Amino acid sequence: MGRPDDPRRRPTQQGWATWEDWFEAVGRPRSELRQQTYFNYTFLLEDAVAGMGLAIGCRRPVAQHLESGALVGVGDGFVDIDRPQYARLTERGRGRPAARQYLEFLDEMTRRLDGP
Repeated sequence: MGRPDDPRRRPTQQGWATWEDWFEAVGRPRSELRQQTYFNYTFLLEDAVAGMGLAIGCRRPVAQHLESGALVGVGDGFVDIDRPQYARLTERGRGRPAARQYLEFLDEMTRRLDGP
């Protein structure tokens, strides 16, 4: 577990959902929030669970914290945010059968979710 000054906690630009996305999805006016973007999603959740602020999270990683009461949901629960995600293999990963299989699995799951 990193400390708050850990370089992996430094703000960075990511393709993750933002508070602006959330306000738009729930039909609320944008707020002037003081915010920080984390480089590492695990640290984001750890800090939220520790009471250091609010976090936007994906269903699966957040669900266990909601069920345990460590985190509390806002509003009516999860909202869908149209934010594209992508995955690719590194040069090293291309040489690993398990990495290729996992990427193929992600591709198949995406196709199923997107429909025909």
